[in-house]
Amino acid sequence: MKTVSHILALFLSLGLFACSGHSDHDHEEEHLHDAHITLSAYTDMFEVFISGSPLVSGHESKFMIHVTQLSTFKPLEKANVKVQFTGTGNDATISAGASDEAGIYTVVYTPKEPGTVKMDVTIEAGGRTQIVIFADLTVFADEHVAHEAAAAAEIKHPNGIAFSKEKAWLIDFATATVAAGAAGTGIEAMAYVEPTSDGARTLNATTRGKVVILNSHLAIGEQVGAGAALFRVDASGLAEGDMRLQINQAQTEFNRAKTEYNRLKGLYEEKLTTAAEVNRAKAEYEQAATQLNALKSGFSGGGQTIASPISGYIQSLDVANGQWVEAGQPLATVANSRNIRLSAKIPSRYASQSSRITNALIFPTAGGEAVSLKSEGGHIISDKALIKPGEAMITISMEMPNRLNLIPGSYVQVLLQTASESAAITIPRQAIVEEFGNTFVMVQLSPEYFEKREVKLGDINGSGYEVLSGLKEGERIVTKGAGIIKLSQGSAALDPHAGHGH
Repeated sequence: MKTVSHILALFLSLGLFACSGHSDHDHEEEHLHDAHITLSAYTDMFEVFISGSPLVSGHESKFMIHVTQLSTFKPLEKANVKVQFTGTGNDATISAGASDEAGIYTVVYTPKEPGTVKMDVTIEAGGRTQIVIFADLTVFADEHVAHEAAAAAEIKHPNGIAFSKEKAWLIDFATATVAAGAAGTGIEAMAYVEPTSDGARTLNATTRGKVVILNSHLAIGEQVGAGAALFRVDASGLAEGDMRLQINQAQTEFNRAKTEYNRLKGLYEEKLTTAAEVNRAKAEYEQAATQLNALKSGFSGGGQTIASPISGYIQSLDVANGQWVEAGQPLATVANSRNIRLSAKIPSRYASQSSRITNALIFPTAGGEAVSLKSEGGHIISDKALIKPGEAMITISMEMPNRLNLIPGSYVQVLLQTASESAAITIPRQAIVEEFGNTFVMVQLSPEYFEKREVKLGDINGSGYEVLSGLKEGERIVTKGAGIIKLSQGSAALDPHAGHGH
């Protein structure tokens, strides 16, 4: 597969070394001869950044091609890079050699005639081929004129910060193009974590008696397996008699229901009764069988053993060892955390927006990366503004598989996302840097030169903020590593190409 990017604009930059003890003329000459042209382009896989000396007929020009993988913003290693120059009298095809630094490939080219050339860069890596085209590069007849043109085209900005590709490759770094999208707001809240209703089982006593906790270490939070015996309800002979009486009664009801079900099945085959009557009898029969089995299960020696029907942990322990209980009284609740419910309370002023909440971002740890509720297979289960009497808060409930290993009974930070038809520019939180109470972003003027630009922020939107002013669609900003670039601002006057070994 080939991807071709046509670059219509040519970016030129200049590194300036300020040295004392030189005349103004010498300084100017040094300024000019240190000029470099820079080119940049993006494919769907790579950022391609090229730095080299201006093209002069009969003079050798060296180009350093920096190839960055957009998936990781790390240097591309072990690629085949070929550069083709096309122009009247200047045709050449050159295989780029790998430098000592990963991700940097070098080409040396000597144009023969003044005019213009087209530069095609072909990158073969990972079984795919990407082509970047730089058109209308000028080949000058005079070296001094070439360097003057490069110096005049240098990218300059009062808040400009130089930051080399080699430095960017060493940090957690990324850039992205600014685009307008749906401008729904985000509502921050803390959500209570609990098991879903189908992930919890309450264990009840099936007869009167004294509770014996079979595990002396049983406590809230204790892990238990499915089928593990947790309690025994024991008592005197009265309790045993009560239990046997209940089993006898259940056996009688079971026999009656079974006989009735079989009788109606026979009548139905002879078309003497309806399917509805047969289904009713079947339901009564199955219910009687379930109740009989439940009473018989674990019964021995005048008592009933109560086991956990599921694996999980003890969510609540409702009795003490030796306590007298009645039939049907809860003993404990066992829950598993495979599926969880998040209940977030938000102020009632968001009532009009509650029905537009479509997703949530979950922050499992303080300062950690946000995780989308939908991407984790979860969903919003309530979208109505329900306010309990005496409360000023709305509860928004969500359910999801517990792939994040959230602990039931704890709280987690969430950002509830609302849908909107209006469009606005939004940027991620990591793109923002603060200074003396003001907010800034790093706008990329070239892959090695950034403008620290002040922006005005609006509401929280998704994982970031709406931008009210300071950015335009199509601009590229730093989304990771902006803070580190800001820290290097003090060295902004240094050559942005320092360390490239031009």
